[in-house]
Amino acid sequence: MRAMEKLYDGCFSRIFYSAYIVVRNRQDAYDVAMQVFLKLCNYPSDIYSIRNPEGLVCTMAKNAAKDFLRSQKRSVSLLPGHECVQASDDGLFMADILDCLDEREQIIFEHRVIRGETFSAVAELLGVSAVTVKRKYKTIKVKIKNLYSKGD
Repeated sequence: MRAMEKLYDGCFSRIFYSAYIVVRNRQDAYDVAMQVFLKLCNYPSDIYSIRNPEGLVCTMAKNAAKDFLRSQKRSVSLLPGHECVQASDDGLFMADILDCLDEREQIIFEHRVIRGETFSAVAELLGVSAVTVKRKYKTIKVKIKNLYSKGD
């Protein structure tokens, strides 16, 4: 029991936030994190042979979150006020969008599209100019458009 408590205290929050980045829902991220935590408790090989335990935990969480999203039917609205795109089995999921973006683009996408913040607010958050954020935002739209056109 103490070993599980140590494991929980040491890595559950990291698992949770790694899942939350992908699923963007606290309850879903908690469910995914619990699944990963249970997998860790039943890890098949020697845990002392793992070279990068933090990387393993984060990778397991992200993969489990992507699997969770694939198992759900999701609607994705790319811009506020635009119609939603219903994701089917071969459709586009939020995880696929985030995979095609680099880290800064993911931040811009999250704050601009999901949270609806202004370009200047996002620029202030990143410590860059609003023009830079607008330029990156155009790049993000092109990447997402290309992602959609690959499926056609």
